[in-house]
Amino acid sequence: MNLDAFLAHYGVNQNPFGAEEALHDAIYLKLLDANASGHPDMDKILGKIGQPSTSVVFGEKGSGKTAIKMQISRKVGEHNKLHPTEKVLLIEYDDLNPLLDRITKRRQADLGFKKSSKVSVEQLLDAVRLEDHQDTILSLGTTRIVDAVLGQTSSSDEKAIPAIDRKKIKRWPKQHRYDLAMLALLYDQPDGGGLANRWRGLMSKLKLGFTLPVALTWLLGVMGLVLAGGLYSGRFFIDATDTDRLRLFEILAMIALVGSVLAWGMWAWQKCSLWRRCKSLRREMPAVSRNANDLEVMLRELGLAQEGQPWPSAEDGGDDA
Repeated sequence: MNLDAFLAHYGVNQNPFGAEEALHDAIYLKLLDANASGHPDMDKILGKIGQPSTSVVFGEKGSGKTAIKMQISRKVGEHNKLHPTEKVLLIEYDDLNPLLDRITKRRQADLGFKKSSKVSVEQLLDAVRLEDHQDTILSLGTTRIVDAVLGQTSSSDEKAIPAIDRKKIKRWPKQHRYDLAMLALLYDQPDGGGLANRWRGLMSKLKLGFTLPVALTWLLGVMGLVLAGGLYSGRFFIDATDTDRLRLFEILAMIALVGSVLAWGMWAWQKCSLWRRCKSLRREMPAVSRNANDLEVMLRELGLAQEGQPWPSAEDGGDDA
């Protein structure tokens, strides 16, 4: 007698033990929909949804961790429907493959291995830090919030944050808008790419104003140099006996030249500061994919708002740019 015949003999038309994971267990999903199944310690694990607290569940494969996660997701969804003004943002972090791909790709270079060389899996996994998991969780949550601000949420996704009205965004305190811009700069990770354009759309929605570009200081340096050359050349069109006027043109040309040098010095300092900050962020946040050019654009456009903000840095207090 095979298993199908055995189940049919007792009138069971579906194997209750066929699925290896709760996500693919049709019977468990039916019980979950009917609220007929729950872990006996669910209330202890979940706590009060409106007052989040820490709970850690350990268990070997097949002990029911995924089932508990699904129950938590269902409970939070029910809470959000009953309390539309006190919703809880649920972040499900159970797929580690994207994290491991980014970490191993970045750390492979940091550890001195070439792409073609065989690297020990243990060596690369040892490079994964607690901070990398935290960055990934923040990235998942921040990306959903930015989607809602930009109105890019899917109506078919029950877990998506509804699009946030522009008028409501305008009423946010300016500091809150700056904080969201900082989170987006560090953690926004859209699936479709195009991070720089997405960033500009977010800054427009948040109404954070216009920041003078770094290239403006370089342009001022060029203008100062041209002005200095013009003033110095103007000496040749002045009567040689008019010493006072000649002296004035020389002084103005020198002032323009000094101003040009200062402007170029400021431009170089700004570029170096941005480069150091980009390098530090890319080194300390390998779990979040960031292009150096995109980072430089975002840091430049955020301007003075980034001053005094906490930045990811090495534990030994290294380069915090």
